[in-house]
Amino acid sequence: MADDGRGRAYRLRPAALEHLADWIRSTTWSAELTAAVSHPRTRELVGRIGGFLDALTDSDVSFFERHLSEEAVLIFPGLAEPIDKRGCIQSVSSHPPYQRHQLLAEPTVQLLGTATTVITLHAEVGTAVDDHPRHTFITAVMEERDPWQLAHLQWTPAAPPDQKGITDD
Repeated sequence: MADDGRGRAYRLRPAALEHLADWIRSTTWSAELTAAVSHPRTRELVGRIGGFLDALTDSDVSFFERHLSEEAVLIFPGLAEPIDKRGCIQSVSSHPPYQRHQLLAEPTVQLLGTATTVITLHAEVGTAVDDHPRHTFITAVMEERDPWQLAHLQWTPAAPPDQKGITDD
C-alpha cells in the first residue's frame, strides 16, 4: 500500500524482536546484583544471590542440590513454616519466575570470620503472578565450602519508600 495519506502499512521483522527478547533475557539477577557493587570480592558474593534467584527463574534444580546446605532454612512471606532443602528443591519447578527486579539500595555484605558471609539486599521484586512488585529485604547466610553453600535465606516484606513513616493515627 502506498503512503497516500489514508493509511500506512507496517510489517514486523521477527529477527528484530528476537534481539529484543535476547536483551530482556540477559538482564538477570546475577548481572544486576554484580553491577551494583564495585569491590571484586563483594561482587562475587552478591553474585551468588543473583545466581540463586536466576536458578529459581530457570527451574535449575541441580543448582539448589549443589548450593543449599543440608541444614538450609528458607523463610518466605506468606508461608506458615520455613522450608528446608528438600522442600525448596520440590518447589523450584512450580515457583513462578521472577520477572521484575530492581535493587533499591547498595547490598550489605558482612564477613563473619573466614567461613561465613551475611548479605542483605533491599529490592523490588515481582513474579509472573504478582500484580505489583513487592519491596523486600533479602538476607542470606552463606558458608564458604567447595562449592559454597546457602545456609539461611529470609525474605522480609518492606514498606515501599513512599510509605515509610506513615502510621494510622
